[in-house]
Amino acid sequence: MSGTRPRPKHWTAGTSGPVPYVHQPLPLAFVNGSVVGEAGPILQGLPSTARGSELEGGVLLSLASPDGPVSSTSFRLGKLPAPSRFLALGLTSVWWMTPAWGSCASWVPLETQFLLLELPEGAGCAVLLPLLSNHGTFRASLAGSGPGSEDPALHLHVDSGDAGVMTQTWTDVFYIAAGKEVYPLVDAAVATAGRLSGGARPRTSKAVPDFVDTFGWCTWDAFYYDVTPAGILDGVQALQVGGINPGFVIIDDGIQEHHPGLDPSELSVAEFLDAPEHRATNHGQRLLTVKANSKFRGLGKPRSLALNEAGGKLGPVVDKIKDMGVRHVIAWHALCGFWGGLSDELGEQYEAELIMPDPPANLLALNPETAWIPPSVAGVRIPRDPTALHTDMHAYLAGCGVDGVKVDVQSTLGLLGGATLAGAYNDSLEASVARHFPGNQLINCMCHSTVNLYRFSQSNLARASDDFWPLIPASHTAHIANCAYNSAFMGALVVPDFDMFHSRHPAALMHATARVVSGGPVYVSDRPGAHDFDLLRRIVLRDGSTLRTLSPGRPTPDSLFADVCRDGKSLLKVQSWNATGAVVAAFNLQGAAYDRSRRAFHVHDASPPRLTAGVGVHDVPGLAARCSGLPVIAYCDADEELTVLRDSDAEEVRVSLTAGGSCLVTLAPVLAAGGVSLAPVGLVNMLNVGGAVLGWTWGAAAPAAAPSAEIRVRGSGTLLCWASREPARLSLPASASQNLTWQFDDQHGALRITIPDMPDIEQDICIAF
Repeated sequence: MSGTRPRPKHWTAGTSGPVPYVHQPLPLAFVNGSVVGEAGPILQGLPSTARGSELEGGVLLSLASPDGPVSSTSFRLGKLPAPSRFLALGLTSVWWMTPAWGSCASWVPLETQFLLLELPEGAGCAVLLPLLSNHGTFRASLAGSGPGSEDPALHLHVDSGDAGVMTQTWTDVFYIAAGKEVYPLVDAAVATAGRLSGGARPRTSKAVPDFVDTFGWCTWDAFYYDVTPAGILDGVQALQVGGINPGFVIIDDGIQEHHPGLDPSELSVAEFLDAPEHRATNHGQRLLTVKANSKFRGLGKPRSLALNEAGGKLGPVVDKIKDMGVRHVIAWHALCGFWGGLSDELGEQYEAELIMPDPPANLLALNPETAWIPPSVAGVRIPRDPTALHTDMHAYLAGCGVDGVKVDVQSTLGLLGGATLAGAYNDSLEASVARHFPGNQLINCMCHSTVNLYRFSQSNLARASDDFWPLIPASHTAHIANCAYNSAFMGALVVPDFDMFHSRHPAALMHATARVVSGGPVYVSDRPGAHDFDLLRRIVLRDGSTLRTLSPGRPTPDSLFADVCRDGKSLLKVQSWNATGAVVAAFNLQGAAYDRSRRAFHVHDASPPRLTAGVGVHDVPGLAARCSGLPVIAYCDADEELTVLRDSDAEEVRVSLTAGGSCLVTLAPVLAAGGVSLAPVGLVNMLNVGGAVLGWTWGAAAPAAAPSAEIRVRGSGTLLCWASREPARLSLPASASQNLTWQFDDQHGALRITIPDMPDIEQDICIAF
């Protein structure tokens, strides 16, 4: 599969799938130590050693140190236009990014990897991207001079991550571009940054793993390290009993044999710990073998839950999972084998060495805990060349029938050897996945440093944020914001994965809504029997597939520069495309956020207000051009209201949400033929209503006085259309014996058609007027 799905067989000219972006660059130039454009300066007062060259409408900068060769240093880059609202995406730990907002250069947080500026007077946007320089050996990041600084300037930090790798000049270290439309600009600029830094290719040019179009179940929150074959089989069966057929299963951490292990008494204590502490228990431990641990000796419940005993036989477990109808089994491992790397014994086989990280000063300033996380305290034993390790791990898993891998702990490599070592590991990983798991079956995780992101030349799926923490209420709204804003950047390179959630949970509907608009996989980590099947049936079709949107779920243009967790007035709106229209999800996420000063999720307002916002065609880049001023139908799932936006360029629907509330607005363009206007909206029994309409067309041979339309629908239930008049008859061409029933609301033009559950999940519906 390509990064964008192939066009369906049935489609209407001008309404099928996402509009190809047309980037309208605002040319920039390097003039007298400043980067300037038609709208004025973007960055003023660059260092005297700065050199700039024009590239693809932007400016590529190189810098030199007056102090001789160094392994790390910082430069005062200069000043931004003021006032200029910005969105900054920066690391908050070794592994994860979160968004920040402001209007002054001094407010840009440490370790910023993506900076989007709003240019004055609506001229457009600029994007500032620190790169991997000098053939991928140095990583750059941005930071402001700090709140209250007398010199509100932007700074660039460069670091090799290895005291032995030094230089005095950094070629192609920073890229700036500008454009009239934000996402065409971002996609073009990030593609350039990826190519210059480490060979990362755009999302749209890479294969998408086929399991992302199916519903999944992950073992992590269900069992944590206590995962067993019996538990996995119970989890699949519990979903199937409720009519939900998972298409993929992720066997998360707990499958490998590592040292030192936990005895059953320690595991009993661990059951009472909250998820964050529970997860931390194995982070200093090391891999003993590439094979599964002793819990996987058979299909039943093991006598011991110890993780340091040999003898696991994973193959029969995978076979049994697939015998139950699951198509894809994904197995977890760390990029360096396990959290702490390899044991002494296994390390000898792969010529591994113990590396004690020396965390860079700016990362310690950002998060002092970096000095005492397990890799920093105990070190990590790894081989400099991971090719043989990855080959052996993946050959074993593939031989057991495993279809792909979820690879965690990726950005730890930046601590161990900087961009050079991290690049070697990501290159090895992608090469091994290509050999052992055809179809690009790889989930990248804990990978938000650009030492990893800018090496994704083949892989096309990555986690968009830190974990979903079911027991930390302050994280539940912030998780969605982090996923959406990180996807503004990451969506240029990969399909974003918004992580698992729980279907039976106080925040379940909000998280389900976010997942179905994300453009990525939808999966849960419910404990067996702890399911909300009514909610799951709005996500999953009977064959285990989902109605995945066709583009990454990203903030609408008017949401990009709003702090939707703290400002007390803004809803987050996330937009994506379906085959014949678009969808906008709205969320009230006010009240809690990730707090950089506390280095934790924090509730700052226990009673956030109800908020209202408009949703319209203008929220989806490219949709206005597609509609060409024609009417558009808006359907809001929260109130089940259908609205005709006759002036689609100006009109919108209003949505009002309490704290923690969410809704989905489906936008379906209206087309006319023979005096009749029609817009198929979708299956209203599904969360992504419009995702059920794969395409539609007016009958070419129909007389003008009696037009007919054919709609291809995926799934069953109630198909909602808007029509200017009631049809004369409806039929299923593939089933002459099957009659369709419908109801027509003449006042509102709402046509509701009952689509029966047929052997084929996809049906062609013929509507004759």
